[in-house]
Amino acid sequence: MKNKKNNSVTSWIETIPLGWSVARVKDVVKTKVTDGPHETPVFVDESEGVPFVSAEAVSSGKLNFEKVRGYISHAEHRRFSRKFIPKRNDIFIVKSGATTGVAAFVDTDRIFNIWSPLAALRCNGDIVNPRFGFHFVSSSIFRGMIEYYWSFGTQQNIGMGVLEKLYIPLPPLPEQITIADYLDKTTALIDKQRALLERKKALLQEHKKSLIHEAVTKGLDSSVPMKASGVDWIGDVPNGWEIGRLKDVTKVGAGNPAPLPDLLSENESDVPFLRVSDLSSAKNGFCSVSKDKVKNPENLGLKVWKAGTFVFPKSGESIRSNVRAVLARDMAVVSHLACVINRKNLNTRLCFWLLNSLNFESKIIQTALPALGLKVIQDYEIALPPMPEQVAIAEYLDRATELVDRNVRLINRKLDALTQLRTSVIHEAVTKGVPSYAQPQQEAA
Repeated sequence: MKNKKNNSVTSWIETIPLGWSVARVKDVVKTKVTDGPHETPVFVDESEGVPFVSAEAVSSGKLNFEKVRGYISHAEHRRFSRKFIPKRNDIFIVKSGATTGVAAFVDTDRIFNIWSPLAALRCNGDIVNPRFGFHFVSSSIFRGMIEYYWSFGTQQNIGMGVLEKLYIPLPPLPEQITIADYLDKTTALIDKQRALLERKKALLQEHKKSLIHEAVTKGLDSSVPMKASGVDWIGDVPNGWEIGRLKDVTKVGAGNPAPLPDLLSENESDVPFLRVSDLSSAKNGFCSVSKDKVKNPENLGLKVWKAGTFVFPKSGESIRSNVRAVLARDMAVVSHLACVINRKNLNTRLCFWLLNSLNFESKIIQTALPALGLKVIQDYEIALPPMPEQVAIAEYLDRATELVDRNVRLINRKLDALTQLRTSVIHEAVTKGVPSYAQPQQEAA
């Protein structure tokens, strides 16, 4: 690694090794930064179509073709390809939604097409190595630029014109390749450790899901007589249980569109405005903090939901996360969240576990922004035990799931440490070069 440094042209990349330069994205791409079509296609059977990729397929730096939005006809593919045809070595960046800024590298020659939530960068190989380019757009520096310049409507987004103006450091091309090779190998080792931990975490989460489903549909005593519920996802239920709809025992609503940025504040004395991204900060399922606040929400036409309200995503990419949370204080809520208030004949904690057991995947409306109608939520059928049994089931699940959650938290701490290590490794390499300890040692003459 070079010891001497140049001052950079941007505060985002303050110093760079001698011999490096800095350019804007628009100056290092082969074609203008673009995106997929801004229309909702008609989907066809997988056997007859071409994979249609959107934001949910972008994860861990790659495209997951098991999570494509759907399949489009070959005729639609040809029509959409007039705008852009994905190729090997392309870089895709999510430009709208909860995962804005997440990037993926195309390492396949498979034929597919992309939707409008993805921005496509195609590096000019004479200027920037595509793998180096990908590692930089995956870095904390590039992420910081995106977060600084993105805008908010109902969700964060960043325009392609803005992406083109962001900066990228440029070592000499041979050094870019060396850095990319080093990061490919180093991040692969870290990712392998992460994958093992993620697998353990997934098994624990599946076990938790099984515990919840069994308890809310079968109860705690496996010896009691059973009867058919008439509902596929519920199956047989104990005699004495009833089948109802969520709207029979709760009130289901939704939040409001986000106010304009200049109407938001960070004053802790103002009313919290909960966004989907704030759900990740929930502790033990309870939301008590939000980044944004609003003063006098009623003057802005915002409904304030009382503490104890259950919330979960009903639109946007996060709809598939199956996250459920409870408001720990009164809050205004963004329109992407469904709000459920327990009304009668249902234990409050059991209501929480029931909501955790519901799987709305097959009910999602497949548009550019996935959505779940309030009526679908209201009409969802549930099993209702007698009240004493509700209390017993809720107490059992509180205890049993806490044991699982404790192990998940331990895994999450290890995953966080690996994430920080990965971030640090990429940051150092794309701004300073391959560290000296990782460079091949030359034999003494």
